[in-house]
Amino acid sequence: MISLTATAGELGELREWINQIQALFGLDMAYDCVSLWADVEMPERYLVAVEETGSWPTLFESSMETELESRFAVQKVVKGQVSVKHGRSLKQAENGTYLSVSDRTSEPGYGPELREEVTDILAALEYIPGWLGHYVGGNLAIPEEVTGWVLWNSPEAFQQSVPRGSFYEIRLFHRIG
Repeated sequence: MISLTATAGELGELREWINQIQALFGLDMAYDCVSLWADVEMPERYLVAVEETGSWPTLFESSMETELESRFAVQKVVKGQVSVKHGRSLKQAENGTYLSVSDRTSEPGYGPELREEVTDILAALEYIPGWLGHYVGGNLAIPEEVTGWVLWNSPEAFQQSVPRGSFYEIRLFHRIG
């Protein structure tokens, strides 16, 4: 996953870059999907997800990271491993689908417990109308970091999943490419 900021003028260039990557990866069966997501609350912030076969949305080669970093303001790069995948995948998500992303960090040594807690929480969300699928994954570099990704058919469905008084940051994106 790559979180980045791009201006409206750069969006065309970003889409072109994604199309080039998709064409390149279309020849390599190790990659299922490269997708572009816009932050609902901050329209200048985007998420680029590269989904490898059999793993969570993860990152591509460092040369491509460097190219993207030189063209846009890349804020965060995460390479992770999926522990749970249920329902639709990013590849099956059409433009207009919504994606909520929740990053959590445990105390040192408690990554597996946090992963189990997030897995239980996301499993309960599948009963909310509008839920399409979810992933739970961990950061390969920092085992205490766990990310939950949930696909939704609308922002209203997502809102039903957010508990009142929640103190966790949950970002909402919609697929644009």
